This record gives sequence, C-alpha cells and structure tokens, in this order.
Amino acid sequence: MEPKAIHSAFFLRLNGPAEVVPTALPRRRCQAYAECAMRIRVFIIDEHSLARQMLARRLASSPNIEVIGSTGDSQEGLRQIKELAPDVVLLDTKMRNANGMDVCRRACAANGKTKVAVLTSYTDPEELRMAYQLGISGYLLKEEGTDMLVAQLRRMVGLNE
Repeated sequence: MEPKAIHSAFFLRLNGPAEVVPTALPRRRCQAYAECAMRIRVFIIDEHSLARQMLARRLASSPNIEVIGSTGDSQEGLRQIKELAPDVVLLDTKMRNANGMDVCRRACAANGKTKVAVLTSYTDPEELRMAYQLGISGYLLKEEGTDMLVAQLRRMVGLNE
C-alpha cells in the first residue's frame, strides 16, 4: 500500500491570536514505507513570517521532513513544543519581543526528546557558545542549501545517511 502525500499546517501570528492556517504545500511521496517511517517532525520559531514560510517550503520539499507548525511568537512556540512534541525545533534567537537565549533555554527544557537548533542569518561566536551551553543540538545558517539543512536535521535525530 502506497502512503498518501501529507500537507502541513502552520501556526501563524498576524497581529492577533495564533491561528492554524492549512497550506497547500506539495509533498513528495515517500519511495518506500521505511522512508515515511523515518520522517522528521519539525517546528519553526522565527519572528519573520516570510522567512518561516520560505523555510517551511524548502523543508517540505524533502520526503522525510514534515513541518508540523511554525510561529513568530516565542510563548506560543513554547506551548506548541510541549503539545506537539516535534523531533526538532528550529529557533531564530534574534527576537525583538523576547530574549532569544531565554527562549532557547526553555525550548531545550520543554520536551526531553525534542532537539533544538538555532537557525540564524549570521554566526555570533558568543551566541554559539551560550546556545551550546544551554543544550542545543545544532547551530545552522539560514543560507545553507536545503540538502545541507536536511542532512543536519537527520544527523541531529540520529538518522545518519
């Protein structure tokens, strides 16, 4: 029996309460059942709506990545991490309305099985040191190619290629 294509949903905050917005992102079909069974469930926290949407589309193009949600609000993101228990949280720590390192610490503590990676536009050595001390599993640049990001996510959850 061939698995069906899956569509993601995103949690967006647009000047009001968070809402679930169904998406029509195309999902590539898994080539084999085992490939679907190894799907990595990802949640994105980034204040920039366009960056979240573009990243979600990039990741959704990989058959073994499922973006289960995203938000621009750190508090909503922490609630969703506890509720959805993603495999990986991608977190942009450069936030206007929250302390990014505090959000990072709380995200790492929110669910013992969830891996947290800082996703940033530029490398900050002090942030890198602090983030690893707080327990992150990866420090990724937004400019990395999709294949490299997927490879890093697979490494973080122990699915080495």
